[in-house]
Amino acid sequence: MPIGGSTTPVQSSAPVQGGAGNLARPGPAALIEVPIDFRTEPYESAPAANGVATIALPAPAKGYAYRVERINVHTNSGGATTCAVMLGDPSDPTSRIDYTPDGNDDVADEFSPILVPGSVTLSLVWSGMTNGALAYARIQYRVVQLVAVNLAEFLGAGLGL
Repeated sequence: MPIGGSTTPVQSSAPVQGGAGNLARPGPAALIEVPIDFRTEPYESAPAANGVATIALPAPAKGYAYRVERINVHTNSGGATTCAVMLGDPSDPTSRIDYTPDGNDDVADEFSPILVPGSVTLSLVWSGMTNGALAYARIQYRVVQLVAVNLAEFLGAGLGL
């Protein structure tokens, strides 16, 4: 489902310059991403309990999104751990968007950056942690603003239509 939450195309009747005066040209709208900020931030979990540690990237505001490009994970746990990257509810197994069987020390360079839409949380969930151990992550991401545009106007502007 698109970020806007609907599969129904949005129509626009904004005036278009050209021809005999201003003509209304209806057309579907699209969301484009306008880069706002680039961040690389460190995170630390609370001490692990029952073998689990979690780090959550705060959700972007509505109308904004994150494009997560790189995630580095490590722990000070005494044994082998795994780490799941969850988009949305971390307790829902269908929220898993990435995973490493080596949660103690691994890097994910996302060839196709993970889109985290507004009001949705990205969580890192480690399993197999020694109780009291800490998990760490460094997450590199872009903050983008989602802007609706009329496709006919947006594409036509560059073509002189």
